[in-house]
Amino acid sequence: HHKVLPPTIKVDQPNAKLEVESSPFYINTEARPWVRNGDHPRRAGVSSFGFGGSNFHVTLEEYTGREHAKGRFRVSPTELFLLSSETPEQLLAQCGGLIEGFNGEAGFQFLARETQLDFLSTEPVRLSIVAKDFEDLRTKLEGAMAAIQRAPEKAQRSPVGWSYSGSRGDDEPGQIAFLFPGQGSQYVGMGADLAKAFADVQAIWDEAASLDFESGRRLHEIVYPIPVFSEEARALQEATLRATEWAQPAIGTTSLGYLNLLVNLGITPDCVGGHSFGEVTALHAAGSLDRKAFFNVARKRGELMAEASEMFPGAMTAVFHDAETLTQLLIQWDTGVVVANHNGPGQVVISGITSAIESAESRFEREGIRYRRLPVSTAFHSPVVRPAAAPFQSYLDHIHMASPWLPVYANSTASLYPTVPAAMRETLARQIARPVRFEEQIEAMYAAGVRTFVEVGPGTVLANLVNSCLGDQPHLAIALDRKGQHGLTSLWHALGQLAVLGVPMDLARLWENIAGEADPRLDKAPKLAIEISGVN
Repeated sequence: HHKVLPPTIKVDQPNAKLEVESSPFYINTEARPWVRNGDHPRRAGVSSFGFGGSNFHVTLEEYTGREHAKGRFRVSPTELFLLSSETPEQLLAQCGGLIEGFNGEAGFQFLARETQLDFLSTEPVRLSIVAKDFEDLRTKLEGAMAAIQRAPEKAQRSPVGWSYSGSRGDDEPGQIAFLFPGQGSQYVGMGADLAKAFADVQAIWDEAASLDFESGRRLHEIVYPIPVFSEEARALQEATLRATEWAQPAIGTTSLGYLNLLVNLGITPDCVGGHSFGEVTALHAAGSLDRKAFFNVARKRGELMAEASEMFPGAMTAVFHDAETLTQLLIQWDTGVVVANHNGPGQVVISGITSAIESAESRFEREGIRYRRLPVSTAFHSPVVRPAAAPFQSYLDHIHMASPWLPVYANSTASLYPTVPAAMRETLARQIARPVRFEEQIEAMYAAGVRTFVEVGPGTVLANLVNSCLGDQPHLAIALDRKGQHGLTSLWHALGQLAVLGVPMDLARLWENIAGEADPRLDKAPKLAIEISGVN
């Protein structure tokens, strides 16, 4: 019913005598999305072994009908609370009485739900808080109230997890751009928390499960692999996902899950863009590629680039230096690398065969220039992958592409995509070997009126780059996901910031098919009630 593979707890290392690795079984030590294609419903065998008693076994199959469907339970380490009013004084009064009547921890999710359903983005004064329990909520309410009392007209954001719009109305979203990340943002388990919590996200992974890869493996088996018990095995899983043929469709599918959720919440962009592979996802978001075409293009692009890099192993390195000076140094040193990405005023990515990259890194060491090797499998946007451009163009010639229904910004030109399908195919194919002019692209979007940039996909790479590109210019860069933070907590922070900006959204969609928690303030326990637990 919840489409989650439940974990087995307290297993640090399986007994070697079990020989699990050579059996059809494995020990699932973490909750994972239960992904399947359309071949058959989800099925499970459940066994209850009695010690000295009876053993019971039952085989279950998921219910796929619509009648009598029960609500699902959503487990989240945090909840999002939203308040709105006409004046700061009214908002402060709401804050003061928000948790009145709640004792213990009962009703925390109930209260979050109530505040979201009562929230009005049209009211001028708005507050969002992300909290883990009532004590945390109380502390953040007190901090927010003190800050609002000091400056009720000023828009404010606190790093502890609350945002306030201010009565002056100077915190407007402007145009909204969705940005889609490219290779290097991937990590094992990305998007899992949202796939477990929302049917909108789960549905994308189920659809991707039908993709055929040459190895015979499925995409979700690479992104949500079977749990392993050594650092070496975990490193191997990360390396497998880093391979171009897996990373690109994996990042694309993760981004589509987030996009599907945003669209169902009614949050839509004014324009879209991507970074490298993310441009494919942007074209889908703009209606140029339908879902099936997107999956096929994402898979084929990764496969062709992997094939092109087999002859000459390549690498990429981020260099923290201004582009003009670095370009002159590279020409002077003649190391054979090229500038692949101009990401911002202080970051350039170089690309080339591995030996050339290593030579350039040695030069950086001697010159005291900071650099970092990127977690990618080859030299993107360089002559190393140029052989992939022509076959990719040939493949795209057989893919239906429509004119985009909203503006799409291109990496290679830092301007709008053409709207004629033939020219769009050519731009997308040539982008493989051409530099990514990301800083210029962001500046062009800003000049067109974009003030809110939402990174739709795994990680925070693009949000950080936008902040670097725009500096002190008024803007907001929001990431929906942060590696190392629970996916729902990251989502609540992002939605809270958008809600405080006044971006309209249908928050009731967050609670569709979720079992409603009763208001504990109305629950009158009988006088002789005894709480039963494991100790009694």
